[in-house]
Amino acid sequence: MIKVEEVASEGVNKNRPSIISAEQRDAIRRDRWIEYAAASKILALLENIFDQPKSIRPPCAMIVGETNTGKTSIAREFQHRHTPQRSADETDTKHPVVFVETPPGPFLGEFYGGLLRAVNAAVPETLSRQRAETQILNLFPAIGVRMIFVDEIHNILPGSRDQRTIFLNGLKFLTNSLQIPIVVIGTRQAESAFQTDQQFGSRFEPVRVPIWQPGEHYGKFIQTYVTSSGFDMDKSFKTKRITESIQSRTKGRTGDTLKLLRYAMYRSLGNGTNCLHASILDEMEFVSVHARRAKANETRRQELNIRRQ
Repeated sequence: MIKVEEVASEGVNKNRPSIISAEQRDAIRRDRWIEYAAASKILALLENIFDQPKSIRPPCAMIVGETNTGKTSIAREFQHRHTPQRSADETDTKHPVVFVETPPGPFLGEFYGGLLRAVNAAVPETLSRQRAETQILNLFPAIGVRMIFVDEIHNILPGSRDQRTIFLNGLKFLTNSLQIPIVVIGTRQAESAFQTDQQFGSRFEPVRVPIWQPGEHYGKFIQTYVTSSGFDMDKSFKTKRITESIQSRTKGRTGDTLKLLRYAMYRSLGNGTNCLHASILDEMEFVSVHARRAKANETRRQELNIRRQ
């Protein structure tokens, strides 16, 4: 699912009393999945991998994309479609899909602990890496795990080459021993780390999440999200100019697109209407993740140049 974080009253007209109800705020913030062609294609591919029988060399994948392009949302939606199932007597729970985030570094012990916590298993503070590995190998087949998602795989990059190798070998060991696919999720930098090793490059096939281009599909995505939030769109908001403006401001990143639309909704409600007009967007200031990163990199380059002078 696409995460809708809490946004305060950015863009609300300060001269008007707040008329935003709790229900309206919840509608804007509520997690929701919006189907679109690129995501549907990736979900179909994941479903095909999921349906493969156990094998000594299970198919794996790497979902690759820029920051804020919806990679995690796609994986979470797949997990949502394969939720844990309780047995009829409620004494057993099957976990077909497990989702875990890479620890802040290539630390295999922490990663194993995260896998166990993801299925609500007890994890003692003193649990060794070897014991955690054994527990996973015994527990996961018993609870019906058929696929593992490993998010933020680029977190391993700051580690040394030897540490990264140990971590990646741990992934390979798990997928071989459990005979189930592992799908890692990360940036292009992480893809480079995988592709430099022939074994990992051949096992983890890249699946790229594209950025949006201005056009009919992007406009439909925007409209679907807005209406699912309980808002209308004035005809001025449905124009090619507005679609291109949103794409330009957000660089076509799904997360930034939704954030911009949420800001527009809050401003619209603050102005006393739940109908988005082009003027709302024209008056707003918005800085995308891409733009913030570019500015930070430029500042860093300037500081380095000053030090060298």
